[in-house]
Amino acid sequence: MSRIKWAFAALIIFATLFGSLRTAQAAGRDPYLNNNLRISLSFEYDRDTTKDIKSDYENIYSSFEQRYTLDVLGNIFSRWLMTYDAGLHFARRTTTSASTSTNKITTHEWYYYFSTSLLPKSNIPLTLYINKTRTTNFTLTNTSGTWTTRLNYGLIWRGIFRTLPKIYFKADSNSHRTENTHTVDSTYTLNLKKNYKSTTNTWENVYTTTENKKDGLKNNQISTNITNITKISRATQLTVFLAASSAELSNGDTTSVIGMGSALTSSPSKDFNQQHNYNYTKLSQEGTTETTSEQHVYSGSMRYKISDRVSSSSAVTVNTGINNSVTTVRNNESTDANANISYRATNRLNFSENVSYRRYTSTSQDVFNTNFDDRTELKIDSRAGYSDNYSWASFSASGAAGYSDIRSSAYIGGKGLTMSASSSLSRINLVPFVTLGTSGSFSRARIRTSKDINSTTSYSFNANNSVLKRFALLTGSYAFSKSDSTAIASGTDNTTVSYSAATNYIKSLPMNYSWVETKTFNFFDDSSRTLDKTFNISHERVLLNGEFNASFSYKVSESSFRDGVQNRTTKLYRTSYKRNLTRNSIWSITGSYNDDELNKSKEKVLDITNSLAYQLRSWLIQAEYAYSRRTQLETDTVETRLIVKAGRSFGFSWR
Repeated sequence: MSRIKWAFAALIIFATLFGSLRTAQAAGRDPYLNNNLRISLSFEYDRDTTKDIKSDYENIYSSFEQRYTLDVLGNIFSRWLMTYDAGLHFARRTTTSASTSTNKITTHEWYYYFSTSLLPKSNIPLTLYINKTRTTNFTLTNTSGTWTTRLNYGLIWRGIFRTLPKIYFKADSNSHRTENTHTVDSTYTLNLKKNYKSTTNTWENVYTTTENKKDGLKNNQISTNITNITKISRATQLTVFLAASSAELSNGDTTSVIGMGSALTSSPSKDFNQQHNYNYTKLSQEGTTETTSEQHVYSGSMRYKISDRVSSSSAVTVNTGINNSVTTVRNNESTDANANISYRATNRLNFSENVSYRRYTSTSQDVFNTNFDDRTELKIDSRAGYSDNYSWASFSASGAAGYSDIRSSAYIGGKGLTMSASSSLSRINLVPFVTLGTSGSFSRARIRTSKDINSTTSYSFNANNSVLKRFALLTGSYAFSKSDSTAIASGTDNTTVSYSAATNYIKSLPMNYSWVETKTFNFFDDSSRTLDKTFNISHERVLLNGEFNASFSYKVSESSFRDGVQNRTTKLYRTSYKRNLTRNSIWSITGSYNDDELNKSKEKVLDITNSLAYQLRSWLIQAEYAYSRRTQLETDTVETRLIVKAGRSFGFSWR
């Protein structure tokens, strides 16, 4: 046994003998006020068996894992002078498959970490850290093992000064090594931040290298970000930024990105605010692939409350892009603008007017041809809404009419009119003992040039009992929707009917019921019809000082297509029970049975899980047994799994 293993075993024996003599937590909220040592032990056994009853197939997988963890943290001389965190973890896992020793694999995993902070509570704290993981797999054919190591180390330094900028510096290295590969990633980050009067200035520079030690290939990337935030006034703020990045690959290819922009926000009063943004980005690639792209984006919005009853808003976005390669040149430009004004005539009546405009142009040119696309869209929408509360119901209604003009050089556009209307009545109490509700909506759009018509219609009705709610709550609803489109000669009808009932009045028998029936019809060439029926019932209660839950669901789906018929029936039973056997133990069992039939092809699945958790002083012992059986036409598979876990942790602290 190596020296490190002897030292690790000695520490575990020391903590086991003396750890229980003095156990305490670090006083106060600072974990580094005292020195703390903690030991954790855990063991886990797992055995999985898969067997097909209708054939000779059987596979047994088993594993045993043991983990030992030692963690220590505290201070050296004083928590103001130096603090530290250190730990050592070891895990050993043995797995066996198919009940044959030839498939036996043993895995050793060592992990250690150490970090320390010098002057942690000062204005110039320095943190050093290192952690390493080594994983080795042993088999009977490879007794020396195959290994993988990961090493990470670095430092972090912060500087907080009265006149100089705040400094954050981090140097980090990650190494990944196997028998055949060795890569190292290094990252250096420098961040400066300085507040001067009404401005906040930040500068960040990141340098990253990725090196393959085996073949000597190396990739480099450097990026810089500069940001200035200026408070022009109490209500106005201006942000300006500049970002640049450059990457050089091992094959000689280079990529550079530059971006700059600004953002202005202003809210001089509660009735007016505005926001403007501009961004510019340029990307260049040289080497095996040479491309260049530029993009300009401006967006702005304003909101103005003219009076207590009138408010307005507007927004515009302009996007311009250029993409050049060796063979292709593409130019894109788009402009989007909209304006809205709302008028609240009374507390019940309101009006609004909305205008939107979009222009999009695209040019693509290569050595063979040139493609050009020019589109414009203009939409005007007028809306009105009314709502009121009566002693017998709540009423709301809205209506809209619009005009659209769509033109394009690539396809046939057109001019058209749109209209829509909707209304609803809720909390209708005209009928004794029942509260009713209803709603309906209609919309229609027609393009005169191509004579296309799109329309949708929907309405619904619902009811629930308004008396005896403490005994049971009964609800029912009916909904219908229909859509049409002459452009592609398609449309659908949807009808949904649902009922539900719930009662908690009888404490020993709370129940929930629901029934939902949905019909869907696609009348494009009479292509498909679907009928779904779903029934659910659930029950939960306290049984023998435990939590008992049971549910049942039944679903029937009937679908017909031009190519055939598909019928599916699903029955699902679920139940669970959980209770404390003793003060220190919890037992739970869950079960489910799923009976699924699709076009006379049946599948039955039975799942049972039984688990027990027991606290034996400082030890937590857990056991779980799972049984699953899946029966199909040609297979009958049984899977069982047994998991046993045991673990404890203990420690002590000292000054």
